[in-house]
Amino acid sequence: RLRGRLILLPQVPPLPPRQRVVTAVLAGRLPAWGLGTALRSLVYPVDIPVAEAALAVFDLAEKLFERVDRLSGGERQRVGLARALVAPARLWLVDEPLSALDPARAGRAVEALRREAAARGVTLVATLHQVDAALA
Repeated sequence: RLRGRLILLPQVPPLPPRQRVVTAVLAGRLPAWGLGTALRSLVYPVDIPVAEAALAVFDLAEKLFERVDRLSGGERQRVGLARALVAPARLWLVDEPLSALDPARAGRAVEALRREAAARGVTLVATLHQVDAALA
């Protein structure tokens, strides 16, 4: 039950290399799904529009059906952030979510995380080495 209430996003998201981005994002919904839905979604992703919308927040909607191993480090990091947006969690624990992002994209990512957390009533706890982003 605890896994359904929080999501941990490490600095380097644990994304299987041959997995499609849509499946990686929808893995955030696993705590809300039963076994049948989870297995079915491996073959045919169940909530494609939900994954696409989460990716769009981080400017990655066009990567929906790409394999994870074809993404840059920053793109992988944003896929991990999109996973949080689809999760049923009430607590987001995020470790260095900006480490692989350029400054402009990092600013947009922080703003998106804050906006989405506030809109959903989610508690966001992030470790950041970028002082400007932490103070914003």
